[in-house]
Amino acid sequence: SEEEKQAIIEGIAKSGGVEWLPIAQLALEDSSPEIRILGFRLYNVYGENDRIPVLVKGLFDNNEYVNKFAGNTLIKIGQPALPYVHKIIAL
Repeated sequence: SEEEKQAIIEGIAKSGGVEWLPIAQLALEDSSPEIRILGFRLYNVYGENDRIPVLVKGLFDNNEYVNKFAGNTLIKIGQPALPYVHKIIAL
């Protein structure tokens, strides 16, 4: 169920990220926007170098809440995200 998925992802986020990547990847493919946001949260916390490109993809999600989460997170990241944002603007 969606609640079980959410509990698992939140548990990983609180546990120090043990085996976070496969769960985050599955979450990003989920039909639920809430679960996709949790996947982006895992990438943001544990993804280090991979988090910015993944969050940029979130800007193109078909759900406005996912878009907002990705955009707000990129704003919080700041300077390191700028080259990616400039690429989007140039499209």
